[in-house]
Amino acid sequence: IVIFMLTADSCNQGLMTLGADDYSSVPFVYTDLVQRAKALLRRTRLQNKRALTETIKIGEATIDTAKASGQCPRGEIAFTQREARVLQYLYEQRGKTVEAHELLNKIWGYPRYLNTEIRAVEIHIASLIHKIEADAENPQYIQQVGEGACRIVF
Repeated sequence: IVIFMLTADSCNQGLMTLGADDYSSVPFVYTDLVQRAKALLRRTRLQNKRALTETIKIGEATIDTAKASGQCPRGEIAFTQREARVLQYLYEQRGKTVEAHELLNKIWGYPRYLNTEIRAVEIHIASLIHKIEADAENPQYIQQVGEGACRIVF
């Protein structure tokens, strides 16, 4: 989430400590505001691309999300790019229940208001469970919670 604050306050020293990523004071020059917003979005995209280079460990499996591959006691694991992105997102949200519509929004890029079928998410989660879990029938780390929701636990 990117936070850009537009403020009438001439004393902007505390805005960054309140969680703002950038700010601009009123009155402002329109082109300056647009350039600041574009730069903030560009930085955010770069950070998101860097985040996909993380090596994560789930149980006995070690996964390199950038290479979409991993290792587990059964051998090498190959992931699709989308599976790697789903896994990365779930890992970042570990311990929290993630709804299928949230994954459709964050990974697939579908707008929240779009009433989209969640079956694609369920298929990807099932595939990840079969690839990572030692016992896919009784998953220990990737848990499906209700219909269309899941979480990673440790």
